[in-house]
Amino acid sequence: MSIVVSDHASGSTFIRIGRPLFRRDDTLCFSAYGFGWGYRAFALDAGVAHEVLGSVDPSPRQILLAFGMGHARIRAAVCRAARPRHGERTRLTVDDFP
Repeated sequence: MSIVVSDHASGSTFIRIGRPLFRRDDTLCFSAYGFGWGYRAFALDAGVAHEVLGSVDPSPRQILLAFGMGHARIRAAVCRAARPRHGERTRLTVDDFP
């Protein structure tokens, strides 16, 4: 399952965000596809996700819930951070979120 997020603004692009998953080190990983730049892989530390997405606590369940509800903020962060990385996962930080 993926999520299509768009703000329908002039010059905006559709971004398809893949289903997130947690790695063993409590990092939330997901992919995003944007027309014109293709697929990119992203990582979001649990603490950063808790802070920027406003989850109740930093548990994986709450962060996944906040991820599902924070599409607009995630889209903006992905747009801000999407740059060619030669296949490397881009780690999002607090500064990537508006």
